[in-house]
Amino acid sequence: MNLIKKNYNGIPLYIAENLNSKVMILLFHGFLSSTQRQNERTEIMEKFYNAGFSVTAIDSVKHGERADFAEFNKMEYLKKERELFYIVEESSKEIDDIIDILTKEKKINNKKVFCCGLSMGGLISWKAASNSKIDGAIIMAATPYFKRFAEYNLERKGDKLTREEIDFLEQIEPFNNIELLRKKTIFIASGSEDIIIPSFFSEEGYKELNKKQNNLNIVYKVYKGGHSDNIEMINGAIKWLLAEVK
Repeated sequence: MNLIKKNYNGIPLYIAENLNSKVMILLFHGFLSSTQRQNERTEIMEKFYNAGFSVTAIDSVKHGERADFAEFNKMEYLKKERELFYIVEESSKEIDDIIDILTKEKKINNKKVFCCGLSMGGLISWKAASNSKIDGAIIMAATPYFKRFAEYNLERKGDKLTREEIDFLEQIEPFNNIELLRKKTIFIASGSEDIIIPSFFSEEGYKELNKKQNNLNIVYKVYKGGHSDNIEMINGAIKWLLAEVK
């Protein structure tokens, strides 16, 4: 895999182009991870590339080789965790710029663009999927219910959201654009033993997307295992995408 590393206006990009590919994958990593760390643990870039897809992996806001990573990394864990959805929102806002630079450099051409991510990367993909420049999404170990999950996560620790956090999360909920999402090609997956983002979050999201009609373009799968580094889930996503674009 020939990997090109590029920094575009402070956004670290890792590009592996397959010239005959029909799809460009925008790949997002998990919370407190990075493109490099995720790939070392799962080989996810190689897996998509070897299946015939082009891949652009992105170090999300405050992660990896971002300029603000060092300051963020000094914070206590619980303070970092409360930044999660601000990171998700800011990272999803960069999609247009990322696609524009890839288009200018002729890395996309006539390719469809899919966002893809695990955990925080899945949250970013839920948010990004309604973007008009995105054709579809692969969303693993994540949830479209941002406020509900944030409340659930804090309640387990004896804490709760502030009014400011509630207002922010309600404003950025992916299902605010549910009609746009229903038109996209989406693969949703969760781990049967996931205790971080339990599978019911994904299952209920899938059912809500299909409430009005049986959207064959949206599928939901459950895989054995927990929250992260679920290789079977990644392989299942690749198999699904190959069938979608054949």
